[in-house]
Amino acid sequence: ESSNTSDSETYVLVLRGLWCALVVCACGGGAEPPNLFIADSAMCNHGRATTAALAASLGAFLFGLDIGYIAPILECPSFKRDVGHLSDWAEPTSKISPASAGFIVAVFSIGCISTSFPPVSSYFLDVWGRRNSIMLGGVVFLLGCFLQASSRSITMFLAGRLVTGTSI
Repeated sequence: ESSNTSDSETYVLVLRGLWCALVVCACGGGAEPPNLFIADSAMCNHGRATTAALAASLGAFLFGLDIGYIAPILECPSFKRDVGHLSDWAEPTSKISPASAGFIVAVFSIGCISTSFPPVSSYFLDVWGRRNSIMLGGVVFLLGCFLQASSRSITMFLAGRLVTGTSI
């Protein structure tokens, strides 16, 4: 079979893949996709693989967002009030101590390093498999995000950052 495809055909194939991924996630993998513009639904037969690929790509996006967006959060008045418990939180010059701020940023990477260490990562890949490890990482990431979002102290926020980092 010839694999000569134009750019527009490639674009349609990508859209078909995205559509199948959305349908698999929305329907739990058990329903047939609506036949709006997909000629055949052969791409949708691998629901777990599609879900794992979508979770991995979303996880990579959220990983970059979590690393890059912590500095504005540390300067946010509500964070200073609710998590940092600063008495002068409304003052623009109030800041969390540099040591605490540095550790809040660094603990995420410490979590990343701990699970990327070969004995740990090879355990999950060998015992759980690649797909299940990716899905487990997504669940752990969500748990860490929940801990961060619901934290009422720097200690709980640090725990959430560490858990989120271990999801990598």
